[in-house]
Amino acid sequence: MSSITAISSFALIAALAAAGPQAQAQSAPPEATEQAAGDTDAAQATDDDPQERSLSSKAAEAAGKAAEKASEITGAVVDKVKAAVDKARADTGITDAETDQPSSAVAPSNAEIQRQTQPATNAGSAKITKPDDAAGAVATPVSAMAQGAPTKREWSRLKGVSEAVAADYKANLESLFVHFHENPELSFRESKTANRLASELKALGYEVTQGVGQTGLVAVMRNGDGPTVMMRADMDGLPVEEKSGLAYASKAMQEDIDGEMKPVMHACGHDVHITSLVGAARQMATRKNDWKGTLVLIGQPAEERISGAKAMLDDGLYSRFPKPDYAIAFHVAADLPAGKIEVNDSLVSSSSDSVNITVRGIGAHGAGPHKGVDPILVASHIVVALQSIVSRSINPLEPGVITVGSFHGGFKHNIISDKVDLQLTVRSNNPKVRDQLIAGIERTAEGIARGLGVPENLLPIVEYGFESTPTTINDTPTAKLVRSAFVDKFGADGLVNPPAEGMGAEDFAYFVQPETGVRGVYFAVGGTPEDELANAAGHHSGLFKVWPEPAVKVGTEAMTTAAMKLFATPPASLGASGQ
Repeated sequence: MSSITAISSFALIAALAAAGPQAQAQSAPPEATEQAAGDTDAAQATDDDPQERSLSSKAAEAAGKAAEKASEITGAVVDKVKAAVDKARADTGITDAETDQPSSAVAPSNAEIQRQTQPATNAGSAKITKPDDAAGAVATPVSAMAQGAPTKREWSRLKGVSEAVAADYKANLESLFVHFHENPELSFRESKTANRLASELKALGYEVTQGVGQTGLVAVMRNGDGPTVMMRADMDGLPVEEKSGLAYASKAMQEDIDGEMKPVMHACGHDVHITSLVGAARQMATRKNDWKGTLVLIGQPAEERISGAKAMLDDGLYSRFPKPDYAIAFHVAADLPAGKIEVNDSLVSSSSDSVNITVRGIGAHGAGPHKGVDPILVASHIVVALQSIVSRSINPLEPGVITVGSFHGGFKHNIISDKVDLQLTVRSNNPKVRDQLIAGIERTAEGIARGLGVPENLLPIVEYGFESTPTTINDTPTAKLVRSAFVDKFGADGLVNPPAEGMGAEDFAYFVQPETGVRGVYFAVGGTPEDELANAAGHHSGLFKVWPEPAVKVGTEAMTTAAMKLFATPPASLGASGQ
């Protein structure tokens, strides 16, 4: 009930109470009024009969008592309504002067709320509990509306972001997460994911363009003069068979860009990212009175192939659409406590380069190896020698990783093949070290091949640059600003700062390279309860899982909080970029 309706109702009942017993009797419960009317009619019909006069008096007395009872009931109702009105006015901050004014809050229409709470095609509206391995991890599907989706009036009261996000999670985001988790798609194959994301954002009033960088999506909301802030979420899943045991586990299969059918799983939490993007988009749309500027939302393809961000930029992201002053994004982390946030001032993630090495040889019979050049032997020596690059060729105080993730050669027991294919990932935190590692791989592959008799015309072929990303480095002044906003919102104990334990990479780096002039902040949101951290499966594992409610809710609140702070901060006020 709105405050205006409540106050009007109170005035009506108060006037009724002041009108006296007759009016009160009219407002009495049906059984009381019927009894009083019946007794009065009986008294009038027997007025000339002395014996009946006594009965008439009794009837009148009964009618009077009924009226008194009605008065008591009406008075009690008045008191309750008045108390409810006072509480509603206190909760919403409405004063006497404001009760004649309509609410200025921007809220979704009832039709929009109803649309968004429809069960997903394959997911239903499963209510997620703690995602244990047991099949009972998800309760019986129930309608999101039955869970208490807010009405338009109720939504306008949810002034606090936490309260609004909690209500949105119940009404919309929970079932949306299940839908995305059950229906993952591979890199540059995220068409259905992009379509669903586009429909969610269009319904909230965003201008949406699809097909940017193949399957990427851009949504824009213009809201007057001010900074331009970009929120990015990656959409793709991984070619991994899910073994999490979750009731909403993926069973999807899809043809990859290499033409092979593969299982697909959100084994890195991108379902959390896109669900939170929708949540943050709704919060920003309902709070347009609280910010000015232009909001750009990105549904990015192919992060897992570290190719999607570059593809979107090459397709005119910063020329066809408003170029951001700020760019923000987050990654859910299975190794961080659920609901906690990590924000680094500078380096966030390492550079990454995928490298292919084709090792060639001369085929022969397995019983006569001297008549050929065995590429499997050559490739094996290369794999071992590559590890000496990190230990002997770069500064020992600089981190670096060369991992051979794939070795394929030969097809029969007694045949020496003529080719072996190696696939590597190379990581560093320093552009100079990155160049040293790549040069070392080329030098080592050629040197080993020559040493084992490979002819000059068959030396190994080393390829790189097709899947690569530079280091992701936060703009220091902007990162500090966002962290301060998070401390204000979540408290100092809501943030964590664990030591780095790996060299993960992230192609968000392309959006915020120094030459773009875009100030970036990339942060992490925990996805595993603290008492489960020791047993948490790693990212890219078939056993991977996160606890969606704290991850989605905190991710949504954090993105909204950061965006609000950045809209209120002219970029020039932060001075020179801190990269």
